[in-house]
Amino acid sequence: MSQFQNVPFRPISASPMSGICQQAQILILPRRINPQNTQCVPVVNPPEADRLPPLKVRDLRLELEHISADFEIEHSETGSHNLIKIDFLGNPCNFHIAYYKIKGTILTVLILVMAFLIGGYFYSIGKTKVLSDDDRKSVSGEFIKLPQGVVHYELTGSKTGQTVVLINGLATPHFIWDNNHDELVKAGFRVLRYDHYGRGFSDRPDVVYDINLYDQLLFELLKKLKVKMPVHLVGLSMGGAVAVTFTDRHPEMVSKVGLIAPAGFPIKTPFTLKLVKVPLFGDYIMAIFGDAVLLSGIKRAFVEMEKLSEYEEKFKVQMKYRGYKRALLSTIRNMHMHSLSETYKQVGKHKKPMLLVWGSKDYVLPFANSKRVKEAIPHLEFHAIQGAGHNSNYENPEIVNPLLVKFLI
Repeated sequence: MSQFQNVPFRPISASPMSGICQQAQILILPRRINPQNTQCVPVVNPPEADRLPPLKVRDLRLELEHISADFEIEHSETGSHNLIKIDFLGNPCNFHIAYYKIKGTILTVLILVMAFLIGGYFYSIGKTKVLSDDDRKSVSGEFIKLPQGVVHYELTGSKTGQTVVLINGLATPHFIWDNNHDELVKAGFRVLRYDHYGRGFSDRPDVVYDINLYDQLLFELLKKLKVKMPVHLVGLSMGGAVAVTFTDRHPEMVSKVGLIAPAGFPIKTPFTLKLVKVPLFGDYIMAIFGDAVLLSGIKRAFVEMEKLSEYEEKFKVQMKYRGYKRALLSTIRNMHMHSLSETYKQVGKHKKPMLLVWGSKDYVLPFANSKRVKEAIPHLEFHAIQGAGHNSNYENPEIVNPLLVKFLI
C-alpha cells in the first residue's frame, strides 16, 4: 500500500462506496502508472461472495469510468471469482456490492414493470364477461345455431317479398341499419340483417376471421333460414367486401348488389392498425387500449356529431363481452379486405345490377376509391353524397333510403 500513498489521485466522491468494503477490494490506478509495475492490495473474500455471480470487468469499468475517466481497473482471478481491486485515497474499498445492488435494482424494476404490463393485460380481459343466453333474453331479434356458433339476426317484412340482406362493416353490429330497415320493409321487401361472428350478440368463436368465415356465415345463415333465392345484398364498408366476395362465389344466389363505401381497395393504413398487426404486441395494444381506439375511430366515421352520442351508446354494448376485440384483431390481420380488386373485376363480368353510394367526406375509406370501384365494375350506378361521411346510410337516410328502394325494386 505504501507505493500508493503519494500518488496524486484525482478527488472523487467516495461516500457512495462507504460501508460496502466487504466482498472485494478494487484498485484504481492513474493512467500514467504502469499497472504491471505495481503490487495489488491483498484481497479478502467473505463467505457470501461464493453465492454471487462472476463479476464482469467490462461492466465495472463502465461504472467506474462514469465516476472518473482518469482511472483504470486491474483484474485478477482467485478460484472461481473475479476480483476487482480499488483504492480510494489509500482506503481499500469494494465496488462489488455496489454493482450488484445497482443490477438488482434494475432487475427489480423490470420485474415490476413486466408484472404491471401483464397484470394490465389480464385485467382488461377479465373486466369483460362471457356472452350468455341470459344476456340475450332482453335483446330483440332471433338467434340461430350455425356450425361456428350462435348468430343474432332479424328477419322481418313480407314473406312474399324479395329478400334484402344488409351486411355490416368491421366493428358495428346490425343496428347500423336502424335508419334503413323500416323503409325497406315499407317498400315491400323481406329484410334480413345479422351480427357477424364476434360482434353484437353473436358468438365470438376462437377461429381465424378471414373472408372465408364471413362468406361461410352468410351462406349457412341463408340456407338454415330457408331464404328464397336469389337475394339482394347491400353491404357497408367491410360488408361491401363480403357482398362482392359472396356474389363472386355464389352468383346464382344473388340478384342485385348495393355497395355503400365498400372496402376492397388499397388505403393509407393508419399507424394504429399497423401496430395491432404486430404479433403479441398488437394483442396487448388491443387489450389495453382497444376500447379507446375504437371509440376514437367511430368519430372519424361521422360528420354530424349530434348523431354520434346515440350511436356510441349502442356501439359500447358489445364491448362488454369477451372476444369482441379478439375478433376485430383477427379480422384486421386475416381479412385482407383492401386487396380485392380482382374479385371486384370478376363480379363486374357477371353484369348483375349494382349500386355504389359514397360520401364525399368519408375519412375511413377515401371517396377517391369510388373511382377504382367504377373502373372494376363499369356498368354500376353511382351516387356521390356531398358532405356525407363513411356511414351515410346512418347519418343521411333521407338521401340513401330512396336510392336503395328505387334500385332494389
